[in-house]
Amino acid sequence: MPAQKSVVSELGKTCTKCGNYRIFDGFDKEANGIGGRCSRCRDCRDESRTWERLLRVYGLSKDQFEEMFLKQGHRCKLCGASDITPCVDHDYETGAVRGILCIGCNVALGAYEAMKALGSKLDKYLSGSDV
Repeated sequence: MPAQKSVVSELGKTCTKCGNYRIFDGFDKEANGIGGRCSRCRDCRDESRTWERLLRVYGLSKDQFEEMFLKQGHRCKLCGASDITPCVDHDYETGAVRGILCIGCNVALGAYEAMKALGSKLDKYLSGSDV
C-alpha cells in the first residue's frame, strides 16, 4: 500500500499506513511529527515491530511466518487448537524454528524443557525421596 498523506484536525489525524482517522492519543509522540505525533498509528507501528522482531530473532519474514501457519491449518502445532494467539517455537540450542504454538503449549513446552534438565532429581522428589 503506498504511503498516504496525513489529514490533520484539531483532535487527531489519519494514519499514513492504514488510512484510519484517530485522535492524537492513538499515535506515539514525536517532536518532528505533524501535530507532535508519529505518522503511523500505534496499531500499525506495533504490527511493524512484531514483524521486525520475528525477522531479527527467528529469521522469519512475514511471508514465511504466514506460510508456516497456513501449512499448520492456522492451528497450534502441538495441541491443534484453533483461534490462537500464535507463538513461534524454536530450539534454544540451534535456534531452528520448530513450529507455531498457542501460548499455553509454548509456556508448557518451555517448562517441560526446563524440567528435563532436573532429570532424576524430579523423579526422586516426586517419589518422596530426599533430593
